[in-house]
Amino acid sequence: MSLVFAQEAFAGEENPWQKKSKITHQKKAVLTITPSVCVIKVKGEVCQQILKVSYRSQQQYDVCIYYSRSEEPFWCEEDIKKADLEITVKANSSIKLLAKNNDDNNILATGRFILSMFQPAKERKRRHYGIGII
Repeated sequence: MSLVFAQEAFAGEENPWQKKSKITHQKKAVLTITPSVCVIKVKGEVCQQILKVSYRSQQQYDVCIYYSRSEEPFWCEEDIKKADLEITVKANSSIKLLAKNNDDNNILATGRFILSMFQPAKERKRRHYGIGII
């Protein structure tokens, strides 16, 4: 009975127990942000960083790169397969960048710049064994 229930549960979606196909689907494009993480000491601190944004694609597209919270692109180019940009950001939260096809407004690739807060490791308690146990 539980086996039938499990099969019904995966009827409309991919079964995680099923053997994966060896055919891999290539992504349309890749958007890489370097460095991808900025570490701050206290919450609310602003991180100022120069980011290298790299866009790579197998096909040529009219590409615009957006901040996810903005409707206006900060960079656009026509008929490209690759691009390298350098941008300066001042961020107090994580940033998501989107590379969109300018013709049909489809998202080709995404990239993240993560703001992380420094948390020191907890000190381990020292055990004070006497010489007598050796």
